[in-house]
Amino acid sequence: MRARAVALRSLAAAALVAAGTLAACSAAKPLPAFATSNADDPKYPRSRFLVEVGSSVQSAADAELQAKEKVSADIRAELSAETRSFLSENSGGDSQSSSMEVRQKTHFERADLIAIVDRAVGGGSYYARAVLDRTKADAEMARAQQADLVSFHQYCDSAMQAAQLGKPGEFVTAKARALKLVAALDATFIVRRALLGRPSEEEREFASARNALLKVAAESESHRVVEVRIEGAPAPQLLQLAVAAVRKLGLRVGENQTCAQVTDHPAEAAELVLSPEETCSEGSLGEKCEVAVRLHARGCQGGGEGESRTAQMRGMNPSDRERARAAAWKRVDAQVVEGAVGAALRSAQVVECSASGC
Repeated sequence: MRARAVALRSLAAAALVAAGTLAACSAAKPLPAFATSNADDPKYPRSRFLVEVGSSVQSAADAELQAKEKVSADIRAELSAETRSFLSENSGGDSQSSSMEVRQKTHFERADLIAIVDRAVGGGSYYARAVLDRTKADAEMARAQQADLVSFHQYCDSAMQAAQLGKPGEFVTAKARALKLVAALDATFIVRRALLGRPSEEEREFASARNALLKVAAESESHRVVEVRIEGAPAPQLLQLAVAAVRKLGLRVGENQTCAQVTDHPAEAAELVLSPEETCSEGSLGEKCEVAVRLHARGCQGGGEGESRTAQMRGMNPSDRERARAAAWKRVDAQVVEGAVGAALRSAQVVECSASGC
């Protein structure tokens, strides 16, 4: 045991001597040229590369880490500036919430593209130079977004064609599919701007198509109207609830006309017909009434048709049928009507389907 302890002490002493020798040698060496010169290196011109130098007194690995982190910090700074610039140039009528979504999606996660090209020891420290090839990184980002970009242009073309042919249902569906891809594509183009220092040609084509689609969508929205009416027995309270539900979906409500009576932009008009159904009878516990509402929606010029139905609501009274009826209709509240109205209009492609379907 004593011999082993002596051996370990000898090894430790040797290591200290070696470390001291290394420190002395590194201290004696001059600093590497790449760490001291501010001149543009012909091998890595700043027009094509992001270049940073890291240093560490601890280890070569730490110097490399510092260099890569500096390049990453450069990218983050450029992303911040390009995000503001992009959103300013390409607002296209986007809402504040969609701009926030773009900001949340804008980040660069390809640290593997940052390469260490030089390593050296001098002045008592370790040095490393890291570079990011802007063109190569942009090509990687372009490949990553290619599938979404192709899909966007296909949906966008379908939407624009549907608008020209006066097919509002098809337009709404294709537009929704195209716009679901916009935030992610915006974010990727911002990253590519930061890498290239300018907008790519694909960005110009995308922005042109995107803004044209948003313009047509805005024009269509300004003309869209839903004619709401009750078919059968008058039901003023039900009509009020239905009108409020349509407006909550962001749609204008017409003047209780039929599609045949619509003359102003009929291609963007739709009708929603509510048909109340009620059954009353005398049961063992007294008067009982059951009510429900069937809803039918359709575009006035082509497009889809959709139906929905509220759940059956029941009201009871020991002796008064009118009170039983009133109790049943009281259960047909705003929440019930909103759900049925939304389902009918979505299945008719008057409004966009939700994430879970129509």
